[in-house]
Amino acid sequence: SKWVPRLLTVNQKQQRVDDSAGYLELFQRNKKDFLMRYVTMDETWIHHYIPESNRQ
Repeated sequence: SKWVPRLLTVNQKQQRVDDSAGYLELFQRNKKDFLMRYVTMDETWIHHYIPESNRQ
């Protein structure tokens, strides 16, 4: 699931701002190693269903 910004509380939005500022500070201190510290992923769900009979 993805967060929709309009559904976040004021505190959650502020936490995102604080986290982003921290990441920017880390990047500015050590640009070469910054990207090596993070792993990102995207989840894909594939559902496969085989009904046991035509009634299902």
